Amino acid sequence: MVTLREFSDSDIPVLQKEYPDMTQCDIRRMIAEWRTKTFNGQYFELLAIDSGGQAVGLISLREQTENIVHCGIKIFPPFRRRGFAYQAYLAALSHAKQLGFQAARAQVRTDNYASIQLHKKVGFQIDQKLINSKGNEVYSLSKLIT
Repeated sequence: MVTLREFSDSDIPVLQKEYPDMTQCDIRRMIAEWRTKTFNGQYFELLAIDSGGQAVGLISLREQTENIVHCGIKIFPPFRRRGFAYQAYLAALSHAKQLGFQAARAQVRTDNYASIQLHKKVGFQIDQKLINSKGNEVYSLSKLIT
């Protein structure tokens, strides 16, 4: 079972493993920025995926339009393949619906088979293949939030 919550200072050790080039002070500042729930004047929320009081991953919700939210998920390596991503996605989409979003979008690298399967299981459909801003070939996926 997972829950979604804001990151706190107690998550700094696990975040340092994910961001090894950042100092504790940098990570504390990053957490404070996430708590503002805004980025470039739009809604943005980055939440910890919690299992048993420990952050096992993160999920982001970023407003693309008034009705569409972009989702991104990452399960930290030691916690993968335990069903956390699926549970977290369902919780995040429910949260997005409560915020008034009607559809969700995501991008997944075409060579990330596990993530493609996760998104299909959650109900996303592949819309197109494109090259993202990092130069990677990705699928653009979408889903109505019901």
